[in-house]
Amino acid sequence: MTKNAKVKANSFGDMSMNPNLGRLMFNFGILVLFLALIPLPFLDTKSPEFIVDVIGLIVSILFLLAVYFDVKRQASLELKTKQKEQTNSQKNTKL
Repeated sequence: MTKNAKVKANSFGDMSMNPNLGRLMFNFGILVLFLALIPLPFLDTKSPEFIVDVIGLIVSILFLLAVYFDVKRQASLELKTKQKEQTNSQKNTKL
């Protein structure tokens, strides 16, 4: 298997996300969170709008947590991959 084939296999085998997409999703989550927080102090706690607003807050927080942990996971996987490549290159230079 050539080096290019390994790169292609790895790019299709893992579930990595484009960093720009992660940033866009995080910005979208912050926007939804901010827009849900604005009317919250002005809503009656017994109104249906309040319940919908609280559900929007919960969903946006869960979405932000999912994006955060996914980006964190990808960063650690990339770091491990770079460390493995470094150790492999060091082993090859010693031989």
